[in-house]
Amino acid sequence: MSRGKKNVEDGRSGTGTEPESSGSASRRVHRAYSLSVVVMAYNEEDNVGPLLDALVAWLGSQRFEDWEVLVVDDGSTDATAARVASHVESEPRIRLLRHERNLGMGAAIRTGYAAARCDFVTQLPADHQVPPDTLDLFLPHLPHTDLVLSIYTDRGDDWTRRILSAGYRVVARLLLGQRADYTGTMVFRRKLLDSIPLTTDSFVVNLEFPLKALKRGASFRIVRFSPSPRRAGESKVVGSRRIAKVVRELLELRRLGF
Repeated sequence: MSRGKKNVEDGRSGTGTEPESSGSASRRVHRAYSLSVVVMAYNEEDNVGPLLDALVAWLGSQRFEDWEVLVVDDGSTDATAARVASHVESEPRIRLLRHERNLGMGAAIRTGYAAARCDFVTQLPADHQVPPDTLDLFLPHLPHTDLVLSIYTDRGDDWTRRILSAGYRVVARLLLGQRADYTGTMVFRRKLLDSIPLTTDSFVVNLEFPLKALKRGASFRIVRFSPSPRRAGESKVVGSRRIAKVVRELLELRRLGF
């Protein structure tokens, strides 16, 4: 199991009922609903294979009505696509979607969301810092809740990443008046996407989607967990151009009234 799993918080912007905590609720979800898992990958040749192995094993251990894995290769220049293609050959429920060039995390997520066909949708990073069994925290709440969000309890980041993350949260709070510590790991009803247009290309999409969903009255829960250390490679978030893009997208959300 993933390390650092914590508590669950209840919240509603619309109507809803208190989720059940019993195992029977979880089993009903596994029998009655299908799940799309979007995996965002950019130059993750050493991580994407092990992540897919673990993900397929976890999905196979559940009782979903059906499932699919959508890997969005966001213009990788390494062997990421080849690693995914080898898994597609052995498991037809895995699909590879490719961007010709790197467009950003938000663009990759939007591509995956647009292709999702199941009742519920979630996303995982290809770096394997969120092991698939982390989703065990989310699934029991789905029969009662439109959107299950998450917050990290401890990322274990170096000081540079901590300062950047804190700066992002402060800027987002100042510009939008909203908390900005949601992680990209969430599970939600796919039908929410029908009424929520997403426009951001950076990781700001992980704030844009919940803000728009909650504004439309979606019921929600929040779970907390600690991610695992990166196994290989390095983060692609840091960079002056990426930071500038994040600020521009936050300003655009402010202009739109969020």
